Amino acid sequence: MRLLRTSASLLLLGSLVTVGVLFWPANLGGNTTFVSTHGTSMIPRFHAGDLAIVQPAAHYHVGEITAYHSTTLHTVVLHRIVAIHGGRFTFKGDNNNFFDPDHPTADLLVGRLVARIPHGGEYRGLLAKPIVLFPVLAVVFGGFVFGAKRSRRRRARTRIPRHERGSPPRDVPVGSRGGGERRTAVLAVGALATSGAILVAAVVWHVPRTQARVVTQPYRQTATIGYSGAAPRGAVYPDGHLHTGDPMFTKMIHRATVDLHFAFASNGVAHSVRGTSEVVADVSSTTGWHRALVLAARRAFSGDHVDTTARLDLRSLQRIQNAFAAETGLSTPDATLQITWNLHVGGNAAGTRLSADLAPTLTFMLTPVELLPTSAPGGGSPSTAGASVSKTGSAHLAAVGARTFTFWRLRAADGLARRLAILLVALALAATATILALDRRRSARGTAGTLLGRYRYLLVNADSIPPAGRRPEVVVDSMRDLVRLAKLHEELIVHAEESGRHHFALFTDAVVYRYDIPPVARVASRSDDLAKWALAGLEACAAERRRTSHAPLARHARAGAAQRSPDTHIIDEPAALATE
Repeated sequence: MRLLRTSASLLLLGSLVTVGVLFWPANLGGNTTFVSTHGTSMIPRFHAGDLAIVQPAAHYHVGEITAYHSTTLHTVVLHRIVAIHGGRFTFKGDNNNFFDPDHPTADLLVGRLVARIPHGGEYRGLLAKPIVLFPVLAVVFGGFVFGAKRSRRRRARTRIPRHERGSPPRDVPVGSRGGGERRTAVLAVGALATSGAILVAAVVWHVPRTQARVVTQPYRQTATIGYSGAAPRGAVYPDGHLHTGDPMFTKMIHRATVDLHFAFASNGVAHSVRGTSEVVADVSSTTGWHRALVLAARRAFSGDHVDTTARLDLRSLQRIQNAFAAETGLSTPDATLQITWNLHVGGNAAGTRLSADLAPTLTFMLTPVELLPTSAPGGGSPSTAGASVSKTGSAHLAAVGARTFTFWRLRAADGLARRLAILLVALALAATATILALDRRRSARGTAGTLLGRYRYLLVNADSIPPAGRRPEVVVDSMRDLVRLAKLHEELIVHAEESGRHHFALFTDAVVYRYDIPPVARVASRSDDLAKWALAGLEACAAERRRTSHAPLARHARAGAAQRSPDTHIIDEPAALATE
């Protein structure tokens, strides 16, 4: 019965471990997500309160029930795939007459349906409530405590000698019930471990070697603004051209061109870029006055690269400055000129919406004689590269790569996982064989060692057992029977070890009693009847001596036993002979 309970417990534990490995939750490092269903969109397959178990897949096909993250509802939706276009999935509930508004990409899919548990969501939600969870935990914990107490009481009862409980004790030699149960338990555990390892290996080797994954691909948007123009060749402009970073003297230069360049750079990201562009200028002074000018009206553009220009009239700026001085009566003040390219970028990159505002700006100090650039990117000195503004982003791409297995916080590539699975099976087999071999050796040594230590005060070690002569030899069933006979006869037991077998012999005047480890197979004979008759007669004599309480005889027996062996344990009362 104990073996059956142990095997059932091990089988249940192995089953729980296997289920845990296959359905470990995703929020704890696994690949399984549990979704509680709501509403009626999937009737008749699903009803409100059912529990869906989903796992990610390498590929998804039309007709599969799949869970995905809805950006509209901000929750996980479990519907059926009805179409796939351009890497986007179209979903629809079986009981709905319309399609889902979301068209998610592969990176938003949670996984396909693996199993359905009717009303599982209700039980899951019920157990999550403290008013239910705490009593359940208390009952489970109390059951463990009660079981542990019962086990301790059972072990405590087994420590009581069996003869005090009404039945004579028996030795457990090699190959008997104790060793057999232990080896059976080892075999059961080894079989479960090996089965689990084989199951893991089968899963690892069965799944495809590749899987769909989401790759984050960066992209960059850059907008640059500068200026250029023609200038009289001379000491100020040696090559006859105006470049970004050069001061613009109004006496020599009357017009300049504002150069604009936009670029969208990505590495293999499918994209579509469009937007609007506008160039404005703002003239302001320390008096608080400012004037806004439109250098290039707003217009739409599309494409990865945009090169355009705007016209800057320096004479118009001088006229505005002179009119300000004439109207206000103030001397012509130094003003600040800011030229800004307002760029709004839209479109999409790999299905991800693009939305960015770029506004590179050139700043000049405006005096009656020149426009002096005063700023550059980062706020440093004027630069010949102009002002530049960049923004980066990333797009999520669905790609196929080598499969990666994750358990808790451990990650292993497909090749490594396959090798580890085979190694796990080999280790389970090797561990089982090693434990069995060690248990066999321990069992062979354990019984003899236990008996030698327990009854050393009655043993005399010899190289071999002396011959019995004409006295009949009787093989007793256990060492305890041999010890009882030795105490009744007040004789010592001869012990010898030959070829790995331990022999114990008790020599009396009429019979030689023997016990061997491992036990020798024998057939019942008249010697057995003689041994039983002799043992019954000696017990009757011992009972008679207890009734008469012959104290001198007890003292004589103690003195004789002490002379024969210095390690002899003296029995204080004759009554102890019967209780042993």
